[in-house]
Order: sequence, then structure tokens, then C-alpha cells
Amino acid sequence: MYKHVGMIAVYLTLTGFLGACGPDNQEATYVSISVPLTNDECQVTSASAMITASDMEPMGPLELAVTNERITGKLENVPEGLDREVTVQAFNQEKLVVYAGTGKVDVSSGETTHLYLTLYRNFDHCPMSDSTGSINIIGSLDNARGYPFDFYQAELDETGIMYLYNNSTNIINRYDTNTARLLEPLTGFTDTTAMTVDPDGDLVAFLAYEGGRIEAFDTKAQRFYFNSSPSGVSSMKTVGPYLFTTGSGSANDSHSLYELSTGTHKFTQENRARVFDAVYAPSLHRLFYMGQYWSQIHMTDIDLEKGILGLEIKNPDLEDETISAPLRLSPDEATLAVASGILLDTSDLSIKADFGLTYVDLAFHQNDYYLIRQSDYMATQLLKINSSMEIVSTHKFRGSPKRLFVQGENLILLTRFNAGSASKTVIWSIPLTQL
Repeated sequence: MYKHVGMIAVYLTLTGFLGACGPDNQEATYVSISVPLTNDECQVTSASAMITASDMEPMGPLELAVTNERITGKLENVPEGLDREVTVQAFNQEKLVVYAGTGKVDVSSGETTHLYLTLYRNFDHCPMSDSTGSINIIGSLDNARGYPFDFYQAELDETGIMYLYNNSTNIINRYDTNTARLLEPLTGFTDTTAMTVDPDGDLVAFLAYEGGRIEAFDTKAQRFYFNSSPSGVSSMKTVGPYLFTTGSGSANDSHSLYELSTGTHKFTQENRARVFDAVYAPSLHRLFYMGQYWSQIHMTDIDLEKGILGLEIKNPDLEDETISAPLRLSPDEATLAVASGILLDTSDLSIKADFGLTYVDLAFHQNDYYLIRQSDYMATQLLKINSSMEIVSTHKFRGSPKRLFVQGENLILLTRFNAGSASKTVIWSIPLTQL
């Protein structure tokens, strides 16, 4: 019987290259394996690795080197192709398998990709003892896939569709978290300046162009343009039945509201705070946004019947604090988090608590907080923090941290990994019950 051991993790580095391989100087790839043995309780003395796929002959088992600190080894001349399944087994002195794990990865010549793999402890061959205490079961194998695109902004709607906007290519890549499949992308025609998503409406996404033109996409990826638009759009956010837009300015912005269903202009006010990031609380009818100075968080109420914005309100007590984006709102709309680690009360923007940690992104689930931070080079640290501000668990994933969502009973984690001169977006689906 295999169960996951939280402290045993494997980073498999699969490297493709053009290089000398024997006398004919043929193309070659190799798999370099490095497995930390930190907190090994099963006294690993030997290990092996295999690579299999439907379009290649099995490779291995190859004997790996074992020291007190790690398992190391290399599988050479791995054929290029998709879904190369890598299996690592670790044995004790009696040659019984005490840890094992399997994952899939694509191998390409000229590229370097990384596979995060979790080893599972075999409790039949390495049972618990009274002296070892308990082990926190924190996860299972997750074979995340990399996709050959980068993104500037990512949003998730209520159906589980993720929208990944690249402002350099003017493309919104779409990913269905329910089926783990890419959908047809939404493509802008020319230079775009902003994107937003309607979480639960018939219009799913909006793009703004240089000059202020606004384009909407429906559920069938059909598009139409607003019949009125501002002179320029630097940011957008759906707020109930309206689209909230801000216009570019050196220190101040114009804030406007447009009807989502018709594109009709409803409201504009000049000389309001320049917006760097915003979140909307639908039950409160309140918009929160970061102002032009890194110590300012503003809020404004929205009259949904009249289609107008209320006064801008900010808390002067935050002026001595370092405030940074992104802003994240709790599901009960009572707490606003800022990336510098501060939690604010949404009723008056007063400080409620402080993580003592900065984050790249944060997600709420029940009474717990999930934070992602930059760990080692090209690695993401995921932390689970409870309502008492105690760190419950930490985990590492390949790639730099980019975005984090809660979708049903899973965390959706996005990381970025550089493969040669190109960037890849890696999408992880992590069961919350295993964190």
C-alpha cells in the first residue's frame, strides 16, 4: 500500500539538447535525476529509474547512485516525444520498494523542462513505528502540463473557465479547469490595453484597445463593440451590470461606467485616483482599488439602479504602510488582502491582521489562506495559513509563481517556466484535502 509522504519530493530535470552521442554525433537527450533524501525514515540504500512511452522501447531500469543526502543518476539518449513516463523506485537493504513515484513529461531537443514528482511511501515495506510519530499526508502526484504561452493577467469565471491575457500578443488564451483542456483563444485585432472577465454573465470577456475602443465576447466567442467608449482605457473591471473603466493619466484617472448588455455610457467622473489593481464586492456593491501611491487603498460604492459611482474613500492610517498589488477579497467580502501581507476590514479599510509575509498571489478557502511566494530559482512555495496566522504546511512546485485560484475542491496554481528562449505556463490542479 502506498501513501504520500510529505517530506519526500523529487525534482526531475529533463534536458534536451543537440550534442555528441557516440561516433556519429547524433541528436541526444538525457534525463537527469536528483532526489533529496531529507527525512528518509525507510533507510534507502538503492534506487532505479525507468522511462516508458507508447512510441518507444522501455528504457531501464537504470541503477541510480544513493548517498546519505540524495539519489542521483542520468538516463541518456531519451527519444524526443510526448508523455514520457518516468518512474523512480527507492529500495531498502532488503531490496524492497519503500518509495515510488511516476510522472509524465514531454521531451524536446533543444529545450529544458522540469517535472515535479512526488514519491509515495510503501507502508507495507516500511511501516510506521512508535518512535517516528505521525506523518502529515499533504498531497498526491500531480502531472501538471506546460503550455507554450505566457500571460500578463489571469481570471477565472464561475464555470471554471480561465482567461489568460497576453498584452504583448493581444490574445486571451482560455483553459477549462474542469476538463484540463485549452479552448479556442479570443484574439484582439490590434494593440490592446486592458482585459477583464464577467464571472457569471452572457458576455464572458472584454478587451480594450488603444484609443479607447471596447470589445465584448459572448459565450460562443462572438464579438461586438461598445457604441460609446472613452478616449483611453488603462484598466477595466465588471461591477454588477456595468463595466468600470479608468482612463490613463499621469496622476489622476477618469472613472466611467458602461452597461454590459448594451455598451451604453452611464457615468464618468474626472480627477479620481489612478487605479493599479481593483476587486469588486458584489454583495456590498463596493469597489476596492489601489491608488496612485503605494500607500493608498480606496473604496467606492456603486449605485446599481442609477449607474453612478459614490465618493472615493481611503484610510489615512495606511499611509505609513507599504501596500502592493494584487488585492484579493475573501468570499464573505469581509476581508481585503494586499500583497504586502496586510488584511483589511472592508467596512472601513482598517487593519485586521498581518501575515508577516508578502505574497505573489493569495486564495481564500473557508478559514484558511493559501499564499504563493517565490522560492528558489524557478520554484514556487505554496503556504497554507490558518485563521490564527499559523503556517500549517508548505509545498514547492516548479516554475515561478504567477496566479492562484480556488475552484471547487481544488487549488488551481499557475507557474511560469523558462524553456530555452521561450516561456511556458504550467497549470496545476491540487486537491485542497491533500494540503
